[in-house]
Amino acid sequence: VAALAAAAAGLGDAGGGLQPVLERYRAAAARLDAAAAAEPAARFSLLPENHEARAAVADVAAAATATGAPAGSPQSDEAHLAVAQKLFQRLYDRPGGRPSLRRLHRTSHIAALAALRETSRAVTREVTGWLLYSDDERKLNRDVTEGLVRSGVVSEQFLGELDAHLAKLVLGGGSSAAAAMECGAHLVQHCVIVDPCVAPAELAATLDALGKAAQRPGAPDGLAQLVEQARAKGEKNGGGASSDG
Repeated sequence: VAALAAAAAGLGDAGGGLQPVLERYRAAAARLDAAAAAEPAARFSLLPENHEARAAVADVAAAATATGAPAGSPQSDEAHLAVAQKLFQRLYDRPGGRPSLRRLHRTSHIAALAALRETSRAVTREVTGWLLYSDDERKLNRDVTEGLVRSGVVSEQFLGELDAHLAKLVLGGGSSAAAAMECGAHLVQHCVIVDPCVAPAELAATLDALGKAAQRPGAPDGLAQLVEQARAKGEKNGGGASSDG
């Protein structure tokens, strides 16, 4: 992810003010890695309150406050973004294997991003930008994208940006079209139908694009039915809401 790596390097070199933040983050990240490796298939939201991974996530989020800057200040936002960017990169840096064997790594890092979002509004804006404009197709990882939406890290007008971006990729017919279609269909199925956390209207552009793609020769089986089911849910009750970590 060339653009993301360059931006991360810039934050990492942004002066001595971030040094305490980055040092504390590295220690917390090592603690989180150890906890995730111990129970890789666990889901963060289902962990007991006293679980080591929860304590590690709290440590990661606390690292962003190490500057002592007032919440909402430019210095505070800079520290939060420095930590958020490292977390975001690590979502995709994990070695391959079955998704279930990376579940706690993924869901705990998303939980840490959600915690950072609570104390810096800039996190939602920047994470959405990294997700949309990274030049790496891993950004279309369906499980990561679902987690960012479900946790509220990508939300409100920024969810609208994701919706428009996915629709553009689906209809663009380029190299990312198939991955965007898979990611979009996954979001519709899991975030609108199975365990609702957004209303169908919040993914309206994606639904329109998937509906058009479903009419193409060779479209995935069941895609048109999925779109119809989501739209019917919107007509009935507008969708539900829930959250997950």
